[in-house]
Amino acid sequence: MPDLARPDFPFLSLADGEAIAYCAAIVDGLSVVPRPYAMDYPLYKGFQSKRGGAGMLAVSPGWKTLDASSALQQHHGVRSLSLSPSPSQLLRFSASLGCDASLFGLTKLRLYGRQWPASGGAMRWSLLPIVAFRALREDDVGRLFEAFTHATRTTGLIDESLFVTPESRVRVMQYVAAARLAGLWLSAASDYLDDESPAIHDAATASCLFHPDTTADVRAIAESALAAFANSDIGTMSKVTPRLRTLAPVTGRSDLWDVQEALTDAFLDLHEQKELPARRLVREQGVGVLKDARYTTLMSRLGTGYSVEELRESLANYRGDQQEALSHFLDLAIDRGFVVPITVCRDGVVYRAYRHGEDIPFGKSGATPFRHGAAQDRRSNRRRGFAQCASRKVAGVVRSDRSAKADTESLERADRR
Repeated sequence: MPDLARPDFPFLSLADGEAIAYCAAIVDGLSVVPRPYAMDYPLYKGFQSKRGGAGMLAVSPGWKTLDASSALQQHHGVRSLSLSPSPSQLLRFSASLGCDASLFGLTKLRLYGRQWPASGGAMRWSLLPIVAFRALREDDVGRLFEAFTHATRTTGLIDESLFVTPESRVRVMQYVAAARLAGLWLSAASDYLDDESPAIHDAATASCLFHPDTTADVRAIAESALAAFANSDIGTMSKVTPRLRTLAPVTGRSDLWDVQEALTDAFLDLHEQKELPARRLVREQGVGVLKDARYTTLMSRLGTGYSVEELRESLANYRGDQQEALSHFLDLAIDRGFVVPITVCRDGVVYRAYRHGEDIPFGKSGATPFRHGAAQDRRSNRRRGFAQCASRKVAGVVRSDRSAKADTESLERADRR
């Protein structure tokens, strides 16, 4: 619409379907770099596994590994893994930060590997640690930040005036906590990593997240061994569950297909209730839509999403591993661009949330292959464990999860090549 935007030259005019296909191609391109979508956390790059060591990374003691590699990634020699800490590792992690494990709502590592011909076909890796606090009230965020700045003054002096909003405070604290999680895993995996290509804490990622005057201090604190949340008194902080709307719970007899379908539908509903009405208003009113209160309300969609707590709550009746099922769904959906993680402050509560993402083929028609596949395979896969149950990416892209042994064997073959 020329009254809303005038494109600069050169530009490419695409029909709706072509634009969607272009978006999907960008997502596919990022997946084989590979480049993670979530950029609120430290990124460690450039480390290489020893010959024969890649398989051991996939079965790290104290960590449960799920393979989130798409067929496209596997075709290009790319591996995408998700590692969740065992209860003992989670306790060790929280103790190193001087806090209780109940502070964390989501804790895991994303490990991305690719074969590099220049390195004789060895696997080169990047690591994205993800630590999301549970939903916290704004005043509790303030107390936690005060304890954090007090504990970290010996390593780096953070200019508190640069972290005014609750969202910015949560972001920097989660960044430091995530770096600690990465450090614990890298230390434990050191026997399988090449000493000549150590993991490098990417400075560019931090510079995109924090003010230039404080980036160096944040990185110094992140790489320290300080108990950053000591004396934060987590136990006195109230637990809250932010709810965007009531999600239909899965039943006790649900299998993994039902879980994936239910979570997919929740995000498709966001798309239909926010994104599509906003587009219709723009088509109908042109530039006049900017004065329409309905459009202002709909534009809040970029800051609207489901909390980890309410997504997990919808799986309360699921008899399988609820945390694993939710985490795996989010891995696949975020990698595909279907879901985007955000930090939300609403009604005095700050929390990690997830909204509908890129406009790629995830509409009702795009979800159809998933639904039909689920219906066809449900009988043969019911009562199988999560690791053995076939898994489809949310868009209906068919792939199979491998057991830990199969993951190890395939990575070892990549090493030998």
